Amino acid sequence: MRDLLNEDALTFKDFMSNKEKISSARLSERLKKLEEIEAVSKENHPTNKKVFFYKLTQKGRDLAPVILDLLEWGSKHLHDHVSEEDKLLAKELSTNREAVVAKYQFRK
Repeated sequence: MRDLLNEDALTFKDFMSNKEKISSARLSERLKKLEEIEAVSKENHPTNKKVFFYKLTQKGRDLAPVILDLLEWGSKHLHDHVSEEDKLLAKELSTNREAVVAKYQFRK
């Protein structure tokens, strides 16, 4: 969900290249569950029928405030385990919360 907030669409391969190194079976399971609850939609790639794009639905985007709260909490309490990029975002949240949440929640 966090990765999809930053991107218009991602492929399975994009998720697999993430630094968290989730297993392909677990990723498949999570994406399927997110589709089932309609937080994520899956669309065919225009030129490769074996590849799908995953996108957040508005229902998924409505989780932006919650995800950003978790990022902010992690930056405060797990500082050594948070990326510099996420630390900067947490700092921006503390100074301009409404604009940051809107940027992610209403991104098209």
